[in-house]
Amino acid sequence: TGANLSGLNDGELTATATVSDEAGNTATDTDTAIHDKTAVTSIDVATGDDTVINTAEQSDVVVSGIIEEADANQTATVVFTDVNGDKVTVEDVAINAAGEWAINATNISGLADGEITASVSALDVEGNLATNETSFTKDT
Repeated sequence: TGANLSGLNDGELTATATVSDEAGNTATDTDTAIHDKTAVTSIDVATGDDTVINTAEQSDVVVSGIIEEADANQTATVVFTDVNGDKVTVEDVAINAAGEWAINATNISGLADGEITASVSALDVEGNLATNETSFTKDT
């Protein structure tokens, strides 16, 4: 039957099985596997020399990051959320073979001024959900 490994740390696991027959003979076998339950991602919003997106920048927001352990066939979703809970969502953001992703021109002019949260989510090659977020100020 299956074993619940969710409480174990990521890394190499060793499993050993020992069986005995009616005559008392024993056999042992050992195998290793990699346990990977976490995914790591980064997100960066290009805000220039400050952490503020102004009127001139609001229609061309650049966001990028890395999804560790991703492959080139995967995509990310980026969501910008304002103080009122209104959102701009960009789906199917391409991830390259190095795990890098970027959005070169996102228009957030429809979002309210104030703190904006940019979040990214994607699955790594193991199927683990990678999420991260950062905040910046929109002041138009």
